[in-house]
Amino acid sequence: MNNPGDTCTPRINVEDFVTCMQKPTIDSELFFPAEQSTWVGSEYQLNANARTSVAKNSGVRFQDTTSSDESSRSREQVQWDMSHVVNSLRQIRSNAGMESIVLSTQFLRTKDQNKIDRIKFGLKTNSRFVDDQQAADESHRNIVRTINKSGFKVEHPVSFDSKGGMAGLAAWANELSLKRKWRPPWWWLLFLLLPLLLWLRGCESDSFIGIPVSTKSLLIIVDQSNSMEPHMQQVRAEAKRLLANWQGTFTARYVNIIAYDDDANSALGEIKKVDQGTISELTTFLDSLQLGGGTNLESAMTMAAREIASHDRPVTAIILTDGQDASISAMLQDIPAIRDSFKNVDVTVRTCTPRLFNGGDPTPIDLAETGLKDFAEQLGGSFGKEKN
Repeated sequence: MNNPGDTCTPRINVEDFVTCMQKPTIDSELFFPAEQSTWVGSEYQLNANARTSVAKNSGVRFQDTTSSDESSRSREQVQWDMSHVVNSLRQIRSNAGMESIVLSTQFLRTKDQNKIDRIKFGLKTNSRFVDDQQAADESHRNIVRTINKSGFKVEHPVSFDSKGGMAGLAAWANELSLKRKWRPPWWWLLFLLLPLLLWLRGCESDSFIGIPVSTKSLLIIVDQSNSMEPHMQQVRAEAKRLLANWQGTFTARYVNIIAYDDDANSALGEIKKVDQGTISELTTFLDSLQLGGGTNLESAMTMAAREIASHDRPVTAIILTDGQDASISAMLQDIPAIRDSFKNVDVTVRTCTPRLFNGGDPTPIDLAETGLKDFAEQLGGSFGKEKN
């Protein structure tokens, strides 16, 4: 009997995959090397002990294409490499049993003999990516994340329309230019040392009910229907603990709470900086929260999208619900529209049900939790507490 969390994970035939990666039409050196990598569930992962031995003079070249005399040549190299990544991926997907493979968030970054950043991409599989448009959307998103995490940003083209599918992604890659993010000189670290020590005081508090908060801004979206009543006191206590800890840190933090049943209600009306006034308002909101009504996450997500877009800073959105909600399946059919509603703000959505508030295996146990898991993963996050 299949686990509910695995229903969307097609199994990749390893022998067929290795044979596929040896085809001359596929630039296998742009991906994790087959001889040092393994398919683990839905992810094509580089073996942990292989990171130091992977060839450093191959992979996609990431270089600034805007600021040097060599920018034209650098741009051609970036465009050539990224085009070959996408077209190689298209060739992989054309093989029977591999139609659901896309680029993942995993990558390996090295420097070649010319001190140029080289990137090798990981892969993953999910049945929804058999759809060409969804595959293009997911692969583009993970390319951009890899670029950002590697110290660069996309200079052009800034926008991408996934309606063009993988062919459209190849055209986007063929016009790609990058700009290196500004990095402070080393001696700035001397001035940062004291703030860093103060910031470390609050590091342990960067979680809510054990769910990691990866940004300085947090939006808590909590189900206030009757079924959540046995768990609401724990939510109140954890929110107050987190707010108190954040008030005592050097780094500015931002927060809001949206409660929903059939409709949604925002405590502050926007995501605000944590201070005594904010804490007082949120505490009053939580203490006076009346439970009842149905469950309609879509109404809360509509309100959250407006606040996130207005805030215009990276946000972690944590959704706490028992998952018995018909609107979730409807939203899963229109994920691109939800992403668009964030107006290009980087958002990580994490979902959790009450059975996981005190730990436990985050593998979904029913269709409701499977829907929450899919919803979070398609919006860059995860379900439950992350496994160590």
